[in-house]
Amino acid sequence: MKYRQSILTTEELGRWYDKKYTEMGDGWDTPDEDCAKHAMRMRLRHEDSLLDVGCGAGHFLSYVSRTTNPIRYEGLEVSQRGVELCRVRVPGAAVRLESIESSGLHDASFDVVCSIGSLEHVIDLPLALREIKRILRPNGRWYFLVPNEKWVHEDQPNERTMTRQEWKEVFEAAGLKVERVWDDGANCAFLGVLGSGKTMRSTVFVPCDIPLGEDLHSVRFRLQRLLHLQIGDDLHICSRDDGRIDPVWRMQEGYEWAKVWGVDVLAYLHSDVEIYDTNWLERCMAEFEDPSVGVVGFGGASRLGHPDLYKVPYQLQQLARYGYRSNTVDADFHGERSEGVCDVATLDGFALFVRIELLDRMGGWPVDKIPFHNYDNALCAYAKRHGYRVRQVGVSCKHLGGGHSIKGRWQERCVEDFGMTDAQIHERSHVWLYEEFRDVLPIEVKP
Repeated sequence: MKYRQSILTTEELGRWYDKKYTEMGDGWDTPDEDCAKHAMRMRLRHEDSLLDVGCGAGHFLSYVSRTTNPIRYEGLEVSQRGVELCRVRVPGAAVRLESIESSGLHDASFDVVCSIGSLEHVIDLPLALREIKRILRPNGRWYFLVPNEKWVHEDQPNERTMTRQEWKEVFEAAGLKVERVWDDGANCAFLGVLGSGKTMRSTVFVPCDIPLGEDLHSVRFRLQRLLHLQIGDDLHICSRDDGRIDPVWRMQEGYEWAKVWGVDVLAYLHSDVEIYDTNWLERCMAEFEDPSVGVVGFGGASRLGHPDLYKVPYQLQQLARYGYRSNTVDADFHGERSEGVCDVATLDGFALFVRIELLDRMGGWPVDKIPFHNYDNALCAYAKRHGYRVRQVGVSCKHLGGGHSIKGRWQERCVEDFGMTDAQIHERSHVWLYEEFRDVLPIEVKP
């Protein structure tokens, strides 16, 4: 641990910041895009109670009051001038002139405690961390943004700098287990959940062929860039050595590997998806905090199957999707644009997050029933059968889609591998879906 500047008492530190706020007028500004990033990382929800430790002039509290609007949001700040600025900027916030070490807040009183660029200045860091742990509710979330060894600013007192690993060790020594870490240039951001017992882990699995002229490393690099995945995010690419084209078998292979890896959620993404939201993984994983959620995806429909299904003789069109919504670039062409989150009846298979527990109850993917077509509808029907909810998250993305099935070589390989044309496989998968899920179809939910 290194200190960049002189060590002041809490009172001296407060007076130093009073002077700085007076000189600067409004303190250190945090742009809304940075506030949005922090709020999403800490999975902030309307029903949460939030404490911002070292809230300064209130830029982050102002942002959350205008967006997520938690049921209760409070701030601690050692600068009198900072408290005054914050109270003006965020009239709805309860802001106290106090340090975290001596706040006297009640036990288990907050769902989320954050410190964005302030924790490195506290006088007694171990005590501060113990206090944060004390005031967090069971399963409460903590989020800290702190400087790493790349930090070069030397104009603030009590400036601690540590490596990413050193910060992690300090937090975990205080009983705050780290769930996720982000590298933000000269800063590191840490997220943890108190008393959850087990961290919810995910991995991203992309079944794809390796294009001619590329190798696995280059494909991984390209996908990592397109998906905005960071170093440390799990990304696994499955390319069959035998050249077969059955995607459901590859998805089964991903499930079997996920059991070995010990993950809780498996994200299946097509290799032709471009994602524009950098926080898509956090948004989708946040849905699984609710144990009733079994499947999450980027695009979904409010109904699967016509209301007359099983009342009249079977026709393939009776298994159509209705009320499709997404946030793809061409969402308005395919249905309705949806940037939020809602329950749906079924999802499109280009992006699927699946709770491993659900796949366990399914007995894995139905590889002996369908080689591709309808695996997404089948998954959501299984979820309905086993009492899980299906959620659509409006992630901004682009899905190229549809290119394989119209290519001559694809048609040839269908016959070679399965003895059927693509159209025949499509028909067969619908008949199987129709017969298998008489107990749950049609499915309709109110978004």
